[in-house]
Amino acid sequence: MGVQGREADSVNHGHLGPKGLNGWVANNSKDRLLKPLIRKRGKLEETSWEEAMELIVQKSKEIIEKHTSLRIGFYTSGQLFLEEYYTLGIIGKAGLGTPQMDGNTRGFVPQRLRLH
Repeated sequence: MGVQGREADSVNHGHLGPKGLNGWVANNSKDRLLKPLIRKRGKLEETSWEEAMELIVQKSKEIIEKHTSLRIGFYTSGQLFLEEYYTLGIIGKAGLGTPQMDGNTRGFVPQRLRLH
């Protein structure tokens, strides 16, 4: 099993970089997480997607109530598709009301927010 580029591609002419050549290996890795993990009593435990998403919603609401949505930020990958960036923008800016959104494509390394 493997991956190969398309010779007709006008950018890479069929050549693949390190991610293209080796990235697919992670799909079959024995270390790959297949279910979400939640820390309970100091230990990570497998849980359902429903419980994991409910926890994210609950913690987000707590942060907004205590500190406002300005304490929530998104630091994203440069490998998202346009539709994914759009969805993230809707969730972050329109849904949560945070302007704190950036991607690693700018070379920006965010400072950890300090809660006072």
